[in-house]
Amino acid sequence: MMTRRRSGAGDAGTSGPPKAPKSPVERRASASRTGPSRHADLDRLAFERLIADLVQGFADAPAEQLDAAIRDALRGLAADLGVEQISLGQFAADGGLLVTHRAQIGRAPEVPSGVSLPAYHRELLHGRFVQLGRIPEDIPEGWAEERAAFRAAGAGSILSIPLDAGDRVWGAIELFGRAHPRQSRPWSDDEIQRLRLLGCVMAERVRRRESEREERQTREALAGQVAFEDLLARLSAAFVAVPSAGVDDEIDRWLRELTAFLGMDRCSLLQQPAEGPRVVRHT
Repeated sequence: MMTRRRSGAGDAGTSGPPKAPKSPVERRASASRTGPSRHADLDRLAFERLIADLVQGFADAPAEQLDAAIRDALRGLAADLGVEQISLGQFAADGGLLVTHRAQIGRAPEVPSGVSLPAYHRELLHGRFVQLGRIPEDIPEGWAEERAAFRAAGAGSILSIPLDAGDRVWGAIELFGRAHPRQSRPWSDDEIQRLRLLGCVMAERVRRRESEREERQTREALAGQVAFEDLLARLSAAFVAVPSAGVDDEIDRWLRELTAFLGMDRCSLLQQPAEGPRVVRHT
């Protein structure tokens, strides 16, 4: 397995404190990445142009077309990179990864959404990408749930890249493939960073849409509360000067107002006598 932390602004240059020694996993990952790029037929410029074109396709999509635009981008990326499935997922409060968008090409691995994969998800939540070039050979010891789930899904290779949103990991972009010679070679650092950029732009669009939706729902809820309080105030004021002979008519009028305001079919006023069943007085 290959795992590596996301690179940040502090990684550039020679200033700052010396870096800590690499862990054995990171040393093995670095050593294995000295070979040819996973996609040697795509030069760096062509790969950058591919990512830029995909971003352009959904970056300005209207909110109501965003889901379709993201799926189209993922489908195009899967076809160009030769993998069977690419998914965009968001971490839930319990640490599970829930797929929000998915694109499949051909006979794709059936990797379920929301399944508990603690070791795998922990790597992503700590900001480390996960690359399993050959499954099950590359699955680390102790990943019992992951071994069972990936093998049952028919996955031959996996690349998962964590996606930031502010100061936390929002989710991940995952690439799944079946056993294939091309899929056994490691992805280059440049490819991973550009895939991460693509995923972060997608995640930010989804996050922004959800934020706008929540703000709109909050505004609508507040407006509804204000309107209801105004209705109750007018109802209370209306009964202050109503003569006894007009009470029944006024009750019927306000029941109709309440029925219309609440979008209900019927609104009734019941009376509970000291004994016996309740009696409908107005409806």
